[in-house]
Amino acid sequence: MTNRDLYLKTLLFSNPGKIPFDPGWPRESTLKRWHSEGLPQDVYWWDYVVRGRLNISLPQSKPVPALYPDFRMIP
Repeated sequence: MTNRDLYLKTLLFSNPGKIPFDPGWPRESTLKRWHSEGLPQDVYWWDYVVRGRLNISLPQSKPVPALYPDFRMIP
């Protein structure tokens, strides 16, 4: 079962067998606080917390492209 299938089964109230780990994303103010408490500036927070501090090994996956709407004016 792929991570996507597992996540969909969880959202659709099926029986996925295990719950996917998804802590969400911190606010900008939270990241500033973490940096003031010792989170290195040059390290991505997810890698530092999940792989470094919690010691959870996750499978390597392809980077997901950012799909954001374009709000620029059309010429």
